[in-house]
Amino acid sequence: MKNLIENEELLSILYKKYSDIFKSDTQFWIEISKDEIVHASWISELDNKIGKDGIIINDDRFQIEAIINFGKYVQQNIDAVDIETISPINALSIAMDIENSMLERDIFKIYETDNDELKAVLNKLKKSTEIHYSEVKQRWEEERGNSLPHNSNDSPV
Repeated sequence: MKNLIENEELLSILYKKYSDIFKSDTQFWIEISKDEIVHASWISELDNKIGKDGIIINDDRFQIEAIINFGKYVQQNIDAVDIETISPINALSIAMDIENSMLERDIFKIYETDNDELKAVLNKLKKSTEIHYSEVKQRWEEERGNSLPHNSNDSPV
């Protein structure tokens, strides 16, 4: 659980760094950075309730190595920002990959609970991640469109 919380905090740091680099998208990156802190707080709440209120960890779904490796991947990207030049499309590609991997691995199914409040928190985590992925993908598509060479035959003149 601590690793999941740390991963959300690392994502916040990465996205904050992107906000510092990409001034035209500062607000976008700040907003998702803040969301990651909220996610960390939600997971922390769940962590505090494990063993209470009918919440248990689904050991078959909980793969600590994958969670640790995910954190290492995010940390590598944080470190890279400090030493490499990164383009907006690369930052968006990294963010899209990160958000999508959380959805594909369905990491929020590590919990089993009959508690409606906790189910709602897990659903909020998943929905928020889906929104992040969608927003990042949309920005990526826009950036990709802006970086493609324009055909002179497309001119309205």
